[in-house]
Amino acid sequence: MMNVRCKELRQRAREHLKGNYWKSFGASFVGSFIGGLGMIFTLGPMEAGVNRYYVKQQREENPEFGEIFSGFERYGSTLGGSILRALYIFLWNLIPFVGQIIGGLMKPFAYSQMFYLMLDKGYGANQSITESKKMMNGYKWKLFKLDFSFIGWMFLCVLTFGIGFLFLAPYMDATMAEFYAELLSCHGEGTSVSDEFVVIE
Repeated sequence: MMNVRCKELRQRAREHLKGNYWKSFGASFVGSFIGGLGMIFTLGPMEAGVNRYYVKQQREENPEFGEIFSGFERYGSTLGGSILRALYIFLWNLIPFVGQIIGGLMKPFAYSQMFYLMLDKGYGANQSITESKKMMNGYKWKLFKLDFSFIGWMFLCVLTFGIGFLFLAPYMDATMAEFYAELLSCHGEGTSVSDEFVVIE
């Protein structure tokens, strides 16, 4: 059971951002920009790389900026994972009402740990999705509350015509890495791969 409060996860994120904010700002900005620029071809690899960057920062491993491109080292898996995630959500949304609730609201949270697991554990695309669903069983509401806890910041960002989101992104990305770390702890797992990928057949 995850007893840690959303406030504490955000506090931990701020601690890990101290002295690293501008590098992290660049990581989130470049990751989003390149991910969006290439759409389906770069979105998954960049999301995975940014996630890995923040996981290493959470573990105080002082990640290099280039870590955000690490998703391209497993391009087939990160691209495939991105496509599978979108496909599964799309198929759920084809089911009237119930499927749209599950596919639109629940499944994004169920699949949220996919890229963390892919580069941290060395899983393939489908296995990462499967393991993410298992890990998030019972924790989707917690992640929803964590996301919602940023609502005040998001309103302020809207008032800046969206510019504020650029500065909010590192804070949110760092907080999500804290959530992943706590989730591993809840499942009795410590930290995993840091400098090398472990490929599980």
